[in-house]
Amino acid sequence: MLILDFWNTIVAYFKDKPYWSRIQPIITLLSLYLIALILAYQYLIWQFHFSPSISVYLRSYIVKQITLITAGVGALFLVFGYTTRRGRQRRLRHRKLLLLRIYIARSGKRLVLSGAILTLIMALFLYFTPHSVNHIRVRFLDEPEFDEGAFVYILYELNRLQNAWYFEMDFDVFNEAELTSVQRQKLRDSSIFDIAVLVADGKPFIGITSRKIGEDYFWQNQGKVSVVSTWGWKELAPPSIYEFLAHAVIVQSLLIHLNSNAGGLPRGSFLESRVSSNDLFQFTPRRYAMKATILAARLSPEGEELLFNAFGAEYVSVYSKLLGLDWLHSTRVAQNLQHAFGVRLSPD
Repeated sequence: MLILDFWNTIVAYFKDKPYWSRIQPIITLLSLYLIALILAYQYLIWQFHFSPSISVYLRSYIVKQITLITAGVGALFLVFGYTTRRGRQRRLRHRKLLLLRIYIARSGKRLVLSGAILTLIMALFLYFTPHSVNHIRVRFLDEPEFDEGAFVYILYELNRLQNAWYFEMDFDVFNEAELTSVQRQKLRDSSIFDIAVLVADGKPFIGITSRKIGEDYFWQNQGKVSVVSTWGWKELAPPSIYEFLAHAVIVQSLLIHLNSNAGGLPRGSFLESRVSSNDLFQFTPRRYAMKATILAARLSPEGEELLFNAFGAEYVSVYSKLLGLDWLHSTRVAQNLQHAFGVRLSPD
C-alpha cells in the first residue's frame, strides 16, 4: 500500500542516522500502530462489507481503541524499559533472595504506575466500545386490518438477518379488560401512545395500531416506546401495507436503540421542514412523501458514522441491508408470503 511504502521510506531515512538506536523502539511501535490501523480497516471491508471514508474511520472507536493500546504499550515501555548499570552490578554481587527484595523495593513505584496506566487504558477502552442493544417487543394495540400472520413472518425474517437483537412478538392483542380499574381510570380519554407506554412497562416496545395518532401521520416515538399507525395507508398504497410496516418497525427499532443505549437521537432530528433529502433522521414534510421514503430509504454518511460509533460495524452493515428492503422482495420471501398467506407485495 502507498501508506506503508511512504512509511518505509521514512524509516529507511532514519536508519542511517547516528541516533537510530535511540529512536528505533519508537519507530517500531509506530510501525506496529500503522499496520494495526490498516489491518483493522481491511477487516471491516472483509467481514462486514463496510468501507467507511478515511475521515470517518479515523474518528471511529476502532482507531481510538488501537491508539489507546499503542499509547499504553509505549507508556509501559517507558516505565520498565530501562535498567541502570548500577542495578546490573548489584544483581551480580548479591544473593538471589536479597536481589529479589532490592528489586521489589526499587520496582514498587513502577508497579504502581503501570497498574494506574493499565486501569486508565482499560477504562477508556471500555468507554469507546460500542453499546449493546436490547430486544424489542411488538404488540397489536387493536385488531389489525391486515394479515397478522404475514406481519409476524416479516418480523421473523428480520430476526433471521442478524443476531445482535430480535423482535419479540406478543400475540395477545391489547384489551382494556387486562387493565385494573385504576389503570382504566387513569387512561380515560388518553391517547393510544399513553396506552402503549403503559403496556411497554418500561421496556423497549413497538405498538401497532390502525387508529389515527394525530399529526405525526405514521408513528410516534418517545424514549423506549414507539407506536406505528396503519391508518389511511390503503389510500396511499402501493407500496403495500407490509412494506410500510417493515420500513416502520426497522426505523423505530433504530430510534429506540439510540434512545435506550446511546444517549438519544442526533441534534436536530425530525425537525419540521419543507425540504428533505430522505435522510433517515429528517422530517417527512408531506404524507404522500412516505412512499418515496420507503422506496429509496437510505442512511446518510453522518447516519452511518453515528451508528458505527454507537453500535459497531456489524450493526451499521446489517441495518443498511434491512433498510433497503431488498430482503423483503427476494424470491424466497415473496413466494412464502404469497403461498402461505396469500399476500402479494406487488399487484400483477
